[in-house]
Amino acid sequence: MSGFVASGPVASGHINTDVFWPSIDLDELRATLRIDASVTAPRLETAAVAAAISVNRELSGWRAIQQAAGHVELADVPSEKINNVSVLVHLYRRAIEAARPCGAASNSGSSPSVTRTGASTSRESSATCGGNKAE
Repeated sequence: MSGFVASGPVASGHINTDVFWPSIDLDELRATLRIDASVTAPRLETAAVAAAISVNRELSGWRAIQQAAGHVELADVPSEKINNVSVLVHLYRRAIEAARPCGAASNSGSSPSVTRTGASTSRESSATCGGNKAE
């Protein structure tokens, strides 16, 4: 086994989706998730785009309600702020970081869930990709 660890500069960029959602900075994503240079920029971009598609689809109904209320961007929706950034923007970024792209469902086909009482349950994954259940 090699002791080689990839390092050094890698190309970066931003992922822009709908104008409502904040831009995803690939350098920040790489740093936050501690992704080293062994993950190429195109691969990171592909994963970030898949995560954005997944998160944006899940939040599309909520986004439509906010836009109908006159909020042009997520940062415009009334919210507390941390480090002068909307809590909702922080949560959107965390959702992107935590998202599993389409096709990345667990081997068991089910995902754990916790009830309000703290009891652990198991439920079938209902994630969809392009209208099809993720396999």
